[in-house]
Amino acid sequence: MHVRFPQPYDAVPHSLRASLWDVAFYSLMIGLGETYLSAFVLTMGFSERASGLLVTLPMLIGSVVQLAAGFCAQILRSQKTWVMVSASIQGTALILLGLLSCGLTISPWPKDTNVFLLISTYWAFGLAAGPSWSSWIGSIVPDDRRTQFFAYRTRIAQFFTVLGLLIAGLALDNRESASQKLPIFALLFLASGICRYVSVSFLAKHPESLVRPSVDVRALFRHRFWSWLTEKRTLVIIAFLFLTQMATNVSGPFFNAYMLKHLALDYHDYMILISTAFVARVVAGGVFQKLASSLGPTTLTHLGALLIVPLPILWTTTNNFGCLILFQAMTGFAWGCHELGVTLMMMDKHSHKERHSLLTITQLLNATAMVIGSWVGYLLLGSGVPTATDYGRLFTLSSILRFLPFLVLPRLGDSRLRGLLFPSRLFSR
Repeated sequence: MHVRFPQPYDAVPHSLRASLWDVAFYSLMIGLGETYLSAFVLTMGFSERASGLLVTLPMLIGSVVQLAAGFCAQILRSQKTWVMVSASIQGTALILLGLLSCGLTISPWPKDTNVFLLISTYWAFGLAAGPSWSSWIGSIVPDDRRTQFFAYRTRIAQFFTVLGLLIAGLALDNRESASQKLPIFALLFLASGICRYVSVSFLAKHPESLVRPSVDVRALFRHRFWSWLTEKRTLVIIAFLFLTQMATNVSGPFFNAYMLKHLALDYHDYMILISTAFVARVVAGGVFQKLASSLGPTTLTHLGALLIVPLPILWTTTNNFGCLILFQAMTGFAWGCHELGVTLMMMDKHSHKERHSLLTITQLLNATAMVIGSWVGYLLLGSGVPTATDYGRLFTLSSILRFLPFLVLPRLGDSRLRGLLFPSRLFSR
């Protein structure tokens, strides 16, 4: 059977079609494995509070590791090769996590230590590949096709993520005890690791980057190396992303624990809620693409920043499952709008070297913001078993903080929401 993507697949240049298959298997990995990491650590016996930090703290470690990515790409003389190596290590971490779930001994360290190290390795090399991948793909995608290509690629990613979510959720459903769930987690992590390896095989089919990786340590001490960071637009984008990550991670890392522990949802209902957000992104993907083309990336991002503000506090209003599905649909639409806008804003950097540096810096700052936000959430949940009041305080604070990046973004000046929502005198200076 010959599998083909629907239109506009035929409109995608032949040299870029491998990217669509790469993101398909990469997204299967996310749906089968990454999305269920929080559920897995809860099954391993970690507390609701610890489960949030166990997902975000490794990201900070990973963001520090990715600072060396530029040197690694230079040593390998290829951004493409570095991305493939990083992705392969990421897949290996998932395979080892699967073996650990089977009860196999993979090191002399305690199981909890192994879980932390493997999750850290997964995030470290996923983040390490990010700036090089973005610079690489940005250099081979024609500017006039960028919006259409990334919007279409995002929809494919969302579809296959949902597919992975459904498979994993159905596999875990009706497994009551940890002894029943862990073998299923093992199969899921093994499958997701294999998917990552398959995505690497499609990465190998991409053309080489048009940007030659280069790292000059002496340049770090020259003013012109940092001068682009003083640009107003760059500073606003960095501040916007930092505040967004901090605000969302006050509550975000604890939503899985809230659903599985506090609401006591089974994996069937949990899968439906998680999948609903992704389905909403897929369904609304065409709308986002049209908005990006007509309004521009900044306006799309600003709209997304507004839409994500009330999402956490909605969860404090009811536990009705039908309402929760509606909230998740709203979440998917809002974040789909936000993420496409941010992606296109980052791609607007004309210099590929500047884009790589911007992505590296923002990843480090974003990971720092994630840990700060999740640590605030950790403290707010208290020392005992979190109550409804604890979670309500958490979600309310997250909504309040999400308004800050919404107020920052109009400083760019090219958002059409700027003049509608704020008096022009506020931005006259």
